Amino acid sequence: MNFLQDLKQGLTPNPDILCNSSIKFLALVDYIQKHFNPGFLATGHYAKIITDENQKKYYLGKAKDHNKDQTYFLCQIPQSIFPKLIFPLAELTKPEVRQIAEKMKLVNAKKKDSTGICFIGERNFDKFLANYLSPKEGNIVDIDSGKIKGKHHGNYYFTIGQRRGIGLQGEKEPYYVVGKDIKENLIYIAKN
Repeated sequence: MNFLQDLKQGLTPNPDILCNSSIKFLALVDYIQKHFNPGFLATGHYAKIITDENQKKYYLGKAKDHNKDQTYFLCQIPQSIFPKLIFPLAELTKPEVRQIAEKMKLVNAKKKDSTGICFIGERNFDKFLANYLSPKEGNIVDIDSGKIKGKHHGNYYFTIGQRRGIGLQGEKEPYYVVGKDIKENLIYIAKN
């Protein structure tokens, strides 16, 4: 799986982007066009399709609700399928959608928002990784002082910019992950 290989190399892959571009949209649109031939496919994503004045070029645009906007996760959808897509939530905020759902007495009107990686779901990410990647203990190093501040069980559990869940004990100021040395199995951290 590319996702696990990327993690081993110190990268922070985003499988939702690949899933959306190749499965949720490309394969889905292909399937429904072959079997049902509808005019459009409407999804519940917070994004919008923008066209030029001649309606010959299509672009992905941000939704009204910037807190829920999903254009980042949809950024690799092939433009060739944009004419077949409709995003009905483009001009609505999440509270407005919930209000509409409550008025219509939909069972999911008060359902908790889903988060997490699509193929992992709501499971604990670290526990998921432990099923596929062996622990590999290494040091957490303050990049400014060179001091070892703690230990980690695998550099693939860390993302550049991460502040929470680093596992440092007794530190008064927050630290951030600022780098990884995959060869030496080090995580570098720094204060602001």
